[in-house]
Amino acid sequence: MRAFSRCRLCYCETDKEEPGTDTSLMLRPVHPCNRMSGDEFIECIRTIVPNPPVQIDIETDKGYEIHSSDYFDELDLELLFDDSWRNEKNIFRFDVDLTHEEYGFKGKGCIGILSKKDTPVDKIEILSKDIVIDGEVYNLSSNIKYGKNCIRDNSTHISIDENGNIESDTAYSERFTSKSSISIHGIELPCKVFSDYTNWQSKTVLKMPFPFTFRLDIGQNSDLNLNSARSQIIYDEKWLRFEKNLYHTLCEQLAANLKPSNWKRLKKIIRDSDADVFFEIAQKY
Repeated sequence: MRAFSRCRLCYCETDKEEPGTDTSLMLRPVHPCNRMSGDEFIECIRTIVPNPPVQIDIETDKGYEIHSSDYFDELDLELLFDDSWRNEKNIFRFDVDLTHEEYGFKGKGCIGILSKKDTPVDKIEILSKDIVIDGEVYNLSSNIKYGKNCIRDNSTHISIDENGNIESDTAYSERFTSKSSISIHGIELPCKVFSDYTNWQSKTVLKMPFPFTFRLDIGQNSDLNLNSARSQIIYDEKWLRFEKNLYHTLCEQLAANLKPSNWKRLKKIIRDSDADVFFEIAQKY
């Protein structure tokens, strides 16, 4: 995508009330955005620059619309949630305010915590039952526990193959999958920070002991280095600092808003996970 930026500086009389520079970005005549309607074009700009550092006037053939940081303030997390986040049985949703001036953070998030009788647990047994078939004992069970960036439903079941043999199998499904929407200085970053099959070799991923979905704009104090295409985060000291700052923000929120006994239980769950950096930070709260 290309755009032309025109900026003219001169010493002359003007009716401009506030000092500063106006910059106009005009799309070239043949451009993919020309296939969009006015509303689609406005939504595209909002998505690309969710938290603009300066006011943007978006002009179309039907008029113009002002886009400012107010848009980011009003965004919630619903667009990031899959349907499973709306099924809260046995799972406590803990909302976190990620805005932290010292770290240059602005945003919000939501954590999914397995809970039984208002107490964090690492696993919940739904069913466990032994059945006898032809003198053999088979166990049928169902449970939910933390998985990789999600909560896993695990279950065992029995089936009969074409030869009449009885087989016991284990199946699982994932829900409360972690998702993120990150922008840097207001501009969207089109990459993932949770590991999956598309980025399993990446080092710039967060290791969380529980599901975590969040929307975050990163400012100067936690700035990140990107590749030349601005599509990937570079693994360096800036990433490590950002990771720790984010974990500090989460632990501050959890320690301040959970019952002391529940925070203690949750720290045990964090300790038993593979989220070593997160546990190191949690120990300080």
